[in-house]
Amino acid sequence: MPAMREREILPAGFSLTLKDGAALNVRPTTNLQVKPVWLLLLVYPLIFLAVRGSFSFDYMVINNANSGNYGELITVDAGSGSIKHSLELLAAYGSAALAMFMMLPRMLPALTENWIVFILPFYAVLTVTWSQEPKRTLAFSLLAVLNTAFGVYLARCLAPRQQIKLFVAVGVILAAVSLLLVVALPKAGVDYKNAAIGWQGVFPHKNICALVILSFLLAILAAPFQGTFAGLRRALAALMILALLVGTTSRTGWIVGMVTIVGFYVIRFLRKARHIERLLLVVFLGTVSVAGAWSVFQFGDEILHLLGKSSDLSGRTVIWRVIIEYLVNHPWFGAGYDAFWLGLRGDSGTLALQASDPGLNNAENGILQLWLEVGIFGVIFLFAMMIRACKNAAACLRSDTPNYVLWYMAILLLTLLALVDGDKFMYPNAIEWTMFIMADAGLAYEAKRIRTQWTDSSSPLHLPEQNRLLQAS
Repeated sequence: MPAMREREILPAGFSLTLKDGAALNVRPTTNLQVKPVWLLLLVYPLIFLAVRGSFSFDYMVINNANSGNYGELITVDAGSGSIKHSLELLAAYGSAALAMFMMLPRMLPALTENWIVFILPFYAVLTVTWSQEPKRTLAFSLLAVLNTAFGVYLARCLAPRQQIKLFVAVGVILAAVSLLLVVALPKAGVDYKNAAIGWQGVFPHKNICALVILSFLLAILAAPFQGTFAGLRRALAALMILALLVGTTSRTGWIVGMVTIVGFYVIRFLRKARHIERLLLVVFLGTVSVAGAWSVFQFGDEILHLLGKSSDLSGRTVIWRVIIEYLVNHPWFGAGYDAFWLGLRGDSGTLALQASDPGLNNAENGILQLWLEVGIFGVIFLFAMMIRACKNAAACLRSDTPNYVLWYMAILLLTLLALVDGDKFMYPNAIEWTMFIMADAGLAYEAKRIRTQWTDSSSPLHLPEQNRLLQAS
């Protein structure tokens, strides 16, 4: 009798046992069904990364216009580097490391398969050799490596339903606590550091609140809510996040939110659309984009006025100009990961004074920020990751694409929008990077599954049936 053979052709969480080409059984693989008690271990690291590890009631004393003007020139003892913050950091990354260690047999091949996502963080570690602040660069670059591994872990060691449920739960917690702070303790929950006051909740800034909470809304839109009052539960969770998003008064967050939500439903439509419908939609969106770009070019000042913005985007264009002029003369290696903005010391001080912003502590643009820190090579590595993710997303868009893959695509869209919305790439202790890596690794695995599926007529289980089983996992 021919020997029994087993081949893993199903996505995250299933394996198929075959004998002489006939399917004997399809079963979940035990190493991907993380026990609920272990999922609780992941809640704190995700909350820590969502608030960028910086929430503290001690920051209420600097939640004012002076802090908005002078930035990190005003600090409190509970900030980065304090014993309290170090313990929080240890708890967050320690929990993530423990979770990864528990799944080590699954993690090792997953890390190897996704080696490309580690080029940028390991290059950041290398910048310690020329960093302006070597100790700072070493510490934060090693955390970036760990955060990258955590993203791969979420994609490859949790079943898709567990991933989405986890992010829905964390998003609801963040939104509920943030709204509670806004009402009960506005000095902590409302951002008074800017001329346009808005809600920030547990986040360090209203713009960060808007962009981060939006990423959790995507999980709610994609989640398979089931059971009693499923539609009502989804609506309440989404309304909480939308209320917080509106309350931030972040025009950038609103625009990115509209684009991302529309993008999510466009992707869902494309999944079921026929070829001609896809073509017509692409033509329509292209026409709208061109018309929008022309309108911005012709009526930019009027549009900005309607959005409550000045013609220089609240000083951003001035900041970009002085940074680009600097990068033209210093393009190659950067100042070291997370080691450029040092207050009024060194080149950061020069740029801050040139921009007439003594409290300037970031480039107000993700690419410029990364370029200042790790040089042009780091930017190239980032674009290589994005190209891979986009190629895999295109390969995964099929009529039977599961909802969790659409979620990955929406996260990728949100990441691509960071090229223009002011959010950062591989920022220390930021969940945006975690989610991008999770989406990238998840799309890579899904694309590989599609490429290696059995296409001959004798295949015992075709892709639509695989996806049906996965959606039920």
